[in-house]
Amino acid sequence: MLNILIVEDNEGDVLRVKEALRESGLQFQMKRLADGELALAYLNNGLQADGAIAPDVVLLDLNLPKRDGWEVLQVLRRSATLQHTPVVILSSSNAPGDLERAASVDGLIYIRKPSNL
Repeated sequence: MLNILIVEDNEGDVLRVKEALRESGLQFQMKRLADGELALAYLNNGLQADGAIAPDVVLLDLNLPKRDGWEVLQVLRRSATLQHTPVVILSSSNAPGDLERAASVDGLIYIRKPSNL
């Protein structure tokens, strides 16, 4: 079973991701964090909690409330236990700066969210 951490503030996007994963037949469990501050707290402290399972993959929005996805990504890449965890950026941003920045990070996958269903 794949353990997925999704950091996404839009509930509709979370539901679409879950639906796509279910349709693929993939067995998964998903933990959702709705803003960057919650993600940083979880990554810095929450993973030490009893029963916490390190994610196999992180699905990360860039445009998050409180702290952005780039800050979350920095914590992931600096973590001894999570630095090699695959990260998939799921963002509505098509800004050249975001695309260039993502391309400079090894092992990062960037998927642009569709503007409609």
